[in-house]
Amino acid sequence: MKKLTPNKYDFIANMFTSNDKLRPVLCMPGIIGNLVYATDAYSAIRFSKSLSNLDYSRNLNFPNAESIYPLDKLTEKFTYNVQILMLKIFNCEAIFNNLIEDCYKCHGSGSSECDCCGNDSECLKCDGKGKITKETSFANITLNGPDINIFSNIVQPKFIYRVIQAALILKVEEIELLYNFDKKDNKIIFKVGEIEILIMTKLKE
Repeated sequence: MKKLTPNKYDFIANMFTSNDKLRPVLCMPGIIGNLVYATDAYSAIRFSKSLSNLDYSRNLNFPNAESIYPLDKLTEKFTYNVQILMLKIFNCEAIFNNLIEDCYKCHGSGSSECDCCGNDSECLKCDGKGKITKETSFANITLNGPDINIFSNIVQPKFIYRVIQAALILKVEEIELLYNFDKKDNKIIFKVGEIEILIMTKLKE
């Protein structure tokens, strides 16, 4: 069987998946109708499955993410130039959420047994620490900084970062924003080329 290689749309979809091992169905995209969806429960993305190079149909228990897209409720529109949107995260700090895991060589003990003499020695893989750092993939780098106000919708900067990354990968210069002034729905949608990115906004304190 020919091994499929992810393309740029699959890469972008991965930015919106969850790392929550208690909810494994959110850790990879899923298929609803003719669309690919991915969500971490705070943001979501969807695009035509014809744009994807992978088969996500095996994620059988993927939630009905289609129901959270309130296109008919978001009555306001605005077009952002990507460079203008980038200014909103200018002062934010990139965060590399590296995962700390048990060393697979020593299984977390920090030592390994010599095959010849049977004596224990410091594990060379983890330098005797018993833990190794799994570096964050580019797709999962996030941002730390003040919340961003977008037409009275309060958004965490890490979500705007994902929108910008998607635009840069797809070489899109303008992004269409769908939103509400009166907060009928705590969601906004960015249309980036042929993909739609939904972000859950924060309630004002």
